[in-house]
Amino acid sequence: MRYGKSSRIINIILRFLFHGDDSALDEIEARSAENYKKIIDTIYELNPDVTIVAQTLYQAWYGLGGIIYKNMLKRINKMVTDYKEQNPDELA
Repeated sequence: MRYGKSSRIINIILRFLFHGDDSALDEIEARSAENYKKIIDTIYELNPDVTIVAQTLYQAWYGLGGIIYKNMLKRINKMVTDYKEQNPDELA
């Protein structure tokens, strides 16, 4: 289906805006954290001497759609900082 992912994203946004329901972001957040760890592990497998510089994200846009974007950015930034705290030697 061509619009499958787009309609899912729109559904997530509408549920959040009209019902305050951001539970769909929980699944996205969990998958993102797993993928983040896999990516870092893969980088270290390929180059054990690498220095990985990770940064958090900044939101410069605050329109209506920015509400859910801000919510997701908080989750992504928390994922990065939590990973850094749990693995202090892996990220600069």
